[in-house]
Amino acid sequence: MSHVQLAVGEVVDATNWKVDLPESILESLSSESELEYPLIFALTSQTTKTHVGVRQFSAPESTITITTPIAQALGLSIGDIVKLKHTSLPKGSAVKLKTETALDWKPLLERWLPTNCTALTVGDTLMVSYLGQLHKAVVEELEPENAVCIIDTDLDLEIVGGNQQFDTLTGFEYDMPIALSEVPLTKETPDYLFVEATNGVLYVGPELATSRESFTYRITGTRELTASDLKKLGPSFSVCGYGMATLTLAAPAVESQEGSKLCPVCSKWVPEQSFILHTSFCQRNSIKCECGQVFSRQIPSDHWHCPVCSANGVGFEEAHLKEHEPSTCSCGFEDTFLNVAYHRASDCPERIILCRFCHLSVAQEIASAADKVLGITGHESHCGNRTADCHICGRPVRLRNMEAHMQQHDVQRRSRGTPVTCKNQNCVAIVKDESNALGLCSKCFGPLFSLDNDPDGSRLRARMERKYVLQLSTGCGKSWCTNQYCRTGTGIQRSFKDVLPIVKELLLMNAFYFCVDQIMAKKAMFVYEDGVYDRAWRSMAITQCSNETEAEEWLQTHAPKLGEAV
Repeated sequence: MSHVQLAVGEVVDATNWKVDLPESILESLSSESELEYPLIFALTSQTTKTHVGVRQFSAPESTITITTPIAQALGLSIGDIVKLKHTSLPKGSAVKLKTETALDWKPLLERWLPTNCTALTVGDTLMVSYLGQLHKAVVEELEPENAVCIIDTDLDLEIVGGNQQFDTLTGFEYDMPIALSEVPLTKETPDYLFVEATNGVLYVGPELATSRESFTYRITGTRELTASDLKKLGPSFSVCGYGMATLTLAAPAVESQEGSKLCPVCSKWVPEQSFILHTSFCQRNSIKCECGQVFSRQIPSDHWHCPVCSANGVGFEEAHLKEHEPSTCSCGFEDTFLNVAYHRASDCPERIILCRFCHLSVAQEIASAADKVLGITGHESHCGNRTADCHICGRPVRLRNMEAHMQQHDVQRRSRGTPVTCKNQNCVAIVKDESNALGLCSKCFGPLFSLDNDPDGSRLRARMERKYVLQLSTGCGKSWCTNQYCRTGTGIQRSFKDVLPIVKELLLMNAFYFCVDQIMAKKAMFVYEDGVYDRAWRSMAITQCSNETEAEEWLQTHAPKLGEAV
């Protein structure tokens, strides 16, 4: 297809790099050769060239509909002429972007690029929408060429510029940096948080909060955030603000202390030996407000009490009263500012979460009653409809039901009956049927079997006695033998006189110690080297699997541990 000149008919206010073309372009391509997907077109203005994908072939004849980023990149406006040519590009392998925005770009672009771009060209400016804001990223370098196709390929992403090592504890700074003390460098939400912001305003919210409106708490004065309050923030949190403030990850004050008395003025626990001196000083120099706060000599003029709730503080009263002002979430939810902040941090369908199935930062969407029972969001309900084969039973299971499915396997594992093993302590064979009274497997009982009539078992006992005497006196002669009741295994030479008492003791036992072959001896070493699983389960594992690694994996998914069976 040769160059085609088209006039810009419309500039759409969108962020994607795709255009609308006339239907005649598709007919021309179809008549020349078989179409190769994805369709990529080179757009050339008087000074600049870029590459775009096609959204649909519905534009008026001889015109092209472009988006705002394309118009800005090529310097075009409505009525300008642009050259169009169908082309093919190599698959991209690496992209380097330059940005001034501190974002976790990788999961964001994994979701945004495939739906908004077909190709990239060095110099393109991407306008990525995230949390209601547009963020710019300029394509600086591409591999293997300066223009590549990004469909059905893996791209190595490198970000240049922006604070990529953003610390979620210091949060987003506004007017002045906030002074944080006694706060460990951790992103995890604690069980308790004591906040003192007497000389400023402090904002506490989820880790993904990007504006003052998206923070859950606006704090002035002193406030204790308990576990139930912090639960609304998720597994990690951000703090920001202006002025000076202190955060303390300390336990709340105890109600009483041994050897101390409670001061009636300042409500602090004071050692008994200094109680009289302390209370005398407090009564002369302190004044207690009706809200419970104690001040030195007089109550400050800017001390306030909220008429709506029980909050109080010194200064920044307007900042607190804003919590009670009407507010509207971007999803349409209306309530007070504080309740809307709670809503954004919990139930808002536009709240950004990290999906447990696709591992991308996405809007959580509206969850149904069934989803809430399962503890998943609306997005995870749709995303979890994909199936994966269970590694235990091999059946296809929906991702959202995989946890319950694995719990079912775990119940089955813990409730399985213990298998019956051969009573020969050197053998690990599983006895599937009780074909002999001794409880031995067929291989161990074979040398003792006889067709002679033996109603009282005396002949069987004599054969067992003879076998033990030979083991202890002459040995089995097998170099791998480790049997403790065999001369070959122990290397101990005994006389006939010393052997007989040992044999009589062995015949009284409810277990046997006969020599086995080399393969069985090696399996027995695996069975007795661990104290986590019962011997019977380790015996079954090593007999059903081809090697010890597979046997260990089999035990984890099929066998109950010691003390775990139900």
